[in-house]
Amino acid sequence: ARLGGRDDVQAKLALAASVGAGLGVIILGLVSQPRPSRPRGWLTSLRLRFRAPLLVGLVAVVAGLLWADRNIEESQYDSAHLAMRWMTLAALVVGALTLPRIPWRRLKVIPWLLCAGLAALPLVEIDQDHPAEVEQMLRRPFPELAIRVVREIGDPDRDGFSALLGGTDCEPFNAEVYPGAAEIPGNGLDDNCRLGDALAHDVDVEEIPRPSEQAPMSVVLITVDTVNAMRMGLYGHERENTPNLERWAKDAAVFERAYTSGAWTSLALSSMFRGLYPRRLRWTRVFEAKNFDLLRRPIPDDAKIRLMFGLPIEDPRPPLAWYLQRRGMHTVAVVNDAFTEFLDARYGTDKGFDDFVDLDVLGKTWAEDGDVSDLAIEALADVPSDRPFFMWVHYFGPHTPSTRHTEIKAFGRSVGDRYDHEIAYFDHEVARLLEAIEARDDGRPIAVIIASDHGEVVSAKKRNHGINLTEQALRIPLLVKAPGLEPGRYWQLAGLVDVMPTILALTGTPGPKNLDGVDLREFVAAPDSHKRVMFSENWRFDRDGEFTKNQVAVFDGKHKLILDLMSEATSLRKQPQENPKENLAGKLKAEALHRALDLFLEENSAVDLND
Repeated sequence: ARLGGRDDVQAKLALAASVGAGLGVIILGLVSQPRPSRPRGWLTSLRLRFRAPLLVGLVAVVAGLLWADRNIEESQYDSAHLAMRWMTLAALVVGALTLPRIPWRRLKVIPWLLCAGLAALPLVEIDQDHPAEVEQMLRRPFPELAIRVVREIGDPDRDGFSALLGGTDCEPFNAEVYPGAAEIPGNGLDDNCRLGDALAHDVDVEEIPRPSEQAPMSVVLITVDTVNAMRMGLYGHERENTPNLERWAKDAAVFERAYTSGAWTSLALSSMFRGLYPRRLRWTRVFEAKNFDLLRRPIPDDAKIRLMFGLPIEDPRPPLAWYLQRRGMHTVAVVNDAFTEFLDARYGTDKGFDDFVDLDVLGKTWAEDGDVSDLAIEALADVPSDRPFFMWVHYFGPHTPSTRHTEIKAFGRSVGDRYDHEIAYFDHEVARLLEAIEARDDGRPIAVIIASDHGEVVSAKKRNHGINLTEQALRIPLLVKAPGLEPGRYWQLAGLVDVMPTILALTGTPGPKNLDGVDLREFVAAPDSHKRVMFSENWRFDRDGEFTKNQVAVFDGKHKLILDLMSEATSLRKQPQENPKENLAGKLKAEALHRALDLFLEENSAVDLND
């Protein structure tokens, strides 16, 4: 975040918290430092009538810091919140110094020892056998800070994990073994502290055949950034902001419980185009500069880096378009990634596309969804009619910042009102592209799939994504109009990982084995389709490449189990009517979800990052 930028509030919060924490430590040292003239320190030497107003002021400071910690930029900028907590502790220490001296020698020791024992009693419950209690303690700022400090002290091998207070480091004196480490099959070690040593297995390198006949149909894949399905009229939102999609979807399959596999774009779309969950891919370090340019190593000396991301630039698995192009389909993409550059051709997004159009060609400061539809309709008209085609179109409009579109009714000025307005504008513009698709006649069917990359967490003051794995962050629209799939509402779990296997099946294109996704046409007809388990992930890095988020969720439609791989806390929630503050881990065992999560992390513990 930077001052004056789109994250101005976060920048000011971080600056104020850091400066305040530093000043608090300095002041604490000055007022408590003994001197020859004041052997008990300056503060404790003041008369009581001077200390009283100071104490009142400190109480106000503590109350203000506690309020700010709980209400300003919640779940973001952890370092700023950590600084506020240290400021609070410093203020409490100064406040304690202002109190009258307590005659400890006159007090009996036993009652105080009993009080201390009672205060420490909750720590007995902080172990691996009480995940709900651990998670509840980690939700509270100061218990979380205390646990963090104790775990840091109790990490002798300095691998970032401890065996104390619910920590799960199974080898506290071996820095190569810790939760989240890459599991090396057959080395005799339980590298990631899950399920023992993994069995070695051979990689299937079987040649994938290339069909000689043409694909039976063309496919258009439409993705849109940052749409929470629960904010669409199509999915029951109280505001009718998707009338065009509702009309179009009467002849399509609407998946009511569709989920992203990653809580932000890089994870989600990379997963979608390979049919695999993000943690299975190989990622390349890419650094975002202050002006949102993405850079690979070596980094220029004058570059001002703000964050690090991962992109699957060197992943050995070809994306969906490569298979379709290889089998003779004409492939074209029209994408708008605005300021993010995640979809820039420099990073391999154009692999497998005959024509790749980035809206940067327009030279606009901010291209809108109307511009995307204009270029997509133009590109569709240029597609040759003598062979099947695959077209991918990506809209960006619902992403922040919100923009007023005069051709669409405004719903209000709140964060939610403006977000609903952006979705309505996307609905208005994508309708033009859908009309152009329906008007095209090549003598063969055209299947259409519409999905969002991830959801959006909308609150009274702000909206964002990539900060948690709540339903708002994960629920996405998923609409499919294709031969062989009956129109209607489907309640089975589905998601972005299903896009690739579904399109491969629709076009009769052989693909890789062992994909995480399924062909939705076959899946919905299967008698056990309601028993599916799916995963979603959220991980991000700071500018030094250290994790700021590292979370995995596994869910079956009834419950969702979330593991924070940094704090090692687990949370079990109902699904889809979720209460993020509720944790059922102490009430329900959810053994199937725990087993599925263990197996998933046994295969994919560490994020495979490379330069």
